[in-house]
Parts: sequence; C-alpha cells; structure tokens
Amino acid sequence: MVNIELENDFFLESFSEGYTLKQKRLNEENKPYTVIVGYYGNLEQALKGYIRHDIKCEDINSIEEVLKRIDELKKFIEERF
Repeated sequence: MVNIELENDFFLESFSEGYTLKQKRLNEENKPYTVIVGYYGNLEQALKGYIRHDIKCEDINSIEEVLKRIDELKKFIEERF
C-alpha cells in the first residue's frame, strides 16, 4: 500500500483496485480521524478528484481564482511526482 501526502491534510492511499482520496480531520475533542473523500481507478483520476474537491472547499469567488488555484495544484502535483 502506498500513501501519498497532499496539501490541506489530504492524502492518497493505494489499494488493489486503485486509489482512495482521504482527508485527516479533528473531531470536537481535537482527536484525529480520517474521512474517505472518494475512490478512483487510477492515480490520474484520483489527482483530478483531489483538484475538484480542493476547489469546492476553497473560498473562491471568480473564474480567475479557480484557474489560478488549478495552476497552483498542478505545479504542486508536478513537483511531488
């Protein structure tokens, strides 16, 4: 199993059928837990899912901001891989 750390407490975890996108969070008592964000058949799909989810969670108010954030995430991914 391979774990790939991403930004904002997200990470990818491989399994026999593909990849799981997960996020680390804290509950009301500040105890950590993990949420499954999605299942993907390959790494490319998982990274695209990460980008989509990140954009939904960000406070973005314009198309320009969306495009800028996508570019930032693509650069981050290219540097990691």
